[in-house]
Amino acid sequence: MESAGDCENIRMKRLFKRITALVSAAALTLSLAACGGSAVSGPKNTAPTNAKPVSITVWTYYNGDQLETFSKLVDEFNATVGKEQNITVEASSQGSVNDLETNVLAAAEGKVGAAEMPNIFSAYADTCYAVDQMGLVADLSGYLTDEELQRILQKKMPCGRLEQVRDVFIFSCFTGLAYIDVRNLTKENIRTSFDGKLWIMTHRHKTQTSVNVPLLKVPQMLLKKYEGTLPDGRLLPVLSNQKLNSYLKEIADLCGIEKNITFHLARHTFATTMTLAKGVPIETVSKMLGHTNIVTTQIYARITNDKIGRDMQALAGQLGEIEKIALEA
Repeated sequence: MESAGDCENIRMKRLFKRITALVSAAALTLSLAACGGSAVSGPKNTAPTNAKPVSITVWTYYNGDQLETFSKLVDEFNATVGKEQNITVEASSQGSVNDLETNVLAAAEGKVGAAEMPNIFSAYADTCYAVDQMGLVADLSGYLTDEELQRILQKKMPCGRLEQVRDVFIFSCFTGLAYIDVRNLTKENIRTSFDGKLWIMTHRHKTQTSVNVPLLKVPQMLLKKYEGTLPDGRLLPVLSNQKLNSYLKEIADLCGIEKNITFHLARHTFATTMTLAKGVPIETVSKMLGHTNIVTTQIYARITNDKIGRDMQALAGQLGEIEKIALEA
């Protein structure tokens, strides 16, 4: 059995891995911008080595033990990976979440007395969208691709605990429900709608907004799998959010997915990979997510449009000969 100390060490290592990936991506973005958008070719997944020192500023709302833990990880990064890649992380707490967002917006708007805009920060969707509209946000992957979803679906889990976590996560990927809304689902929320098919009909716990989502075959199968097996009328084996996120890290490692998978990522995946990227209108997606403002949903639309642009650019590189023939005809 793992001791509390062992568990803390594992958590620290995972958080360190997360920081390393995020900071390296930010450093790469900065170095590409400095080079006018050009990149030096090299082996895939090789970490960038910066000829000139790169400084990454990180703003958090951490306090107390969280701040102490995060500061230790930053120091460890600077002494190891950062030293190797010529990257220095400068992290600071802005106080509360509200203080952080106030300072981010002030920096983004260039208000008198405001600090310079940080490279990395946390924020709610509306703040993120406001900063994104100023052209100051970079997409560092906040959803799973079709291929990554397939890996998770096809992977045989080594124990029942991870299988259940996988099932609940996949259910959210196919319905867009947030953690608390999946946990609160009851039989009363599964109804036959006007089209004669099963729908989820509930309200978002966060905003009390009405949410109606058609049940596709995969979530129907998962509900059937656990039907009548759980106490208190629960429909799915939902653990605490903290445990779910911890076990999802294990699943990511098992599936070879190098992303920070949290339960909320399932909702992002529904909005992007499962719906917008497959042509579902943004108004429909916004309604299914229970967004009170379509502006929030537009963040996901931007992500999928970026991906479409990259995919089409890759396609253009494969059409050279046929384009040449067509242009010369």
